Amino acid sequence: MAFMAAVDIPRTLLVTWWPADIRYAGGAAIRRIVERLPAERLAWASLRAGSTDWRPPCRHRAFMPRPVHWRLQRTALAAYVEELQARRLARAIAAWARDFDPQLVWVLPELGASAVGRHVASLLGRPVHVTVHDAHETARRRVACGYYPWYAWQVKQALRSARSADAISEELLAHLQRHRPGWRPEQAMVLPPSMPRELVQEVREPVAGGVAACRRIGFCGSMRNSPREWAEFLALLGRLPFAVEILAWAYEELFPRVTPPPNVQVRREPYAVSEAELLRTWRTRGVHAAYLGLWKDPARRLFARTSLSAKLATYAAAAVPVIVDGPGDAAAWRLVARYDAGILCAGRTAGAELERLFTDAALWERLAQGARRLALEAMNLERNVERFADLLRRAAG
Repeated sequence: MAFMAAVDIPRTLLVTWWPADIRYAGGAAIRRIVERLPAERLAWASLRAGSTDWRPPCRHRAFMPRPVHWRLQRTALAAYVEELQARRLARAIAAWARDFDPQLVWVLPELGASAVGRHVASLLGRPVHVTVHDAHETARRRVACGYYPWYAWQVKQALRSARSADAISEELLAHLQRHRPGWRPEQAMVLPPSMPRELVQEVREPVAGGVAACRRIGFCGSMRNSPREWAEFLALLGRLPFAVEILAWAYEELFPRVTPPPNVQVRREPYAVSEAELLRTWRTRGVHAAYLGLWKDPARRLFARTSLSAKLATYAAAAVPVIVDGPGDAAAWRLVARYDAGILCAGRTAGAELERLFTDAALWERLAQGARRLALEAMNLERNVERFADLLRRAAG
């Protein structure tokens, strides 16, 4: 769906490592933005081909690196082989985009796209804008250890070459300034995951009190905490004086297998084909609150402190309180607390806070209204796309 009206951008070439149809996290957030930008002003080059029938509304092509032997695909050697192809891939993308004549190269500096995007911009002689969803240091556990130092260097080079940037949170933007000092306020913005206004739901009647009613907690996406932390949360629910049902729209391989207490039931749900379908299902199933887990382990706190899970936009649009099961300095909790949109599940009072959330109708409604405000103000897609388009115009000069 195009944004139609007055949003205009310079001719922009988007470069991503992941395919255009990626389903989760930053991929979904970028697709929502792309669908609101004028298609004739955007071209998208990805380094991976899609696996579904979805196609971006703009010009698109996948530029696949030559693969290594399948036995080496998850090794540092495979990553380095792909990096060695960066200039060749950049030349192919530049040739493909030359008739489009982009005025700006928009790069998501993740994995091989960091080097490829930078080389494309150099070949075309165009400025770079970067979108950053996570601090590169958090990738240390996700990429081959022998590749990480090179990957970190490439990300830093991409940041230093960028004329402008957007980051998913205030905390992440401040963190990026360490690697790329000097961005002026008009060159950088916070762009959280956002939802279209038409999907933001009205707050329904407060949840019923009493011990007879089952309380339902919704969860979607990937787990951002450990099996131990998830088990601790389930144990808290096990001490509540009523039944709890967790409805989880999550990838099976990423969902911890933890036996819940007797009063807690975890139901795995099939993948929702759209945000609208997911939100409708939450409403019809009577989801009372949403669960957002974030690592509390000090070794992994940087993610919680700087990143926002894209699922937070979905939770806010559902207009239900958000249970943030994470550290007190988490970027997500600071945003939820700012809008009075949920509770922090931490410390000795966590169990009492959970019980109060599900039994105090006035508190529940206040937090649900806060979640809706969060969606309509901080995570408003239409407003954020206008701000983003303005930043791209400034970057292109």
